[in-house]
Amino acid sequence: MEIEKLKKGNELSQKINELNDALNCFEWWEFDEDAPKVSTNPRLIIEFDGADGREQAKVPMNLSEFLTDLLKNTIKSELEKAQSEFDKL
Repeated sequence: MEIEKLKKGNELSQKINELNDALNCFEWWEFDEDAPKVSTNPRLIIEFDGADGREQAKVPMNLSEFLTDLLKNTIKSELEKAQSEFDKL
């Protein structure tokens, strides 16, 4: 049973690292975690197959801000769940 626990811990650790990397797209700490968070002020871009191959279109700023907040909050929620599950192991 210990091997299963180790596998689960490794999976959760990898998920936590991936979620932290994703969160870094939206905000980061300048020098350490005690410093205030700095927003990277991202703007979303949609990539699609167009007539001339792969094309990109910027999402309108008001929709981009809404979706950015939604993504950031979802990532934070998933990160809390994964960290909590990891701590319970």
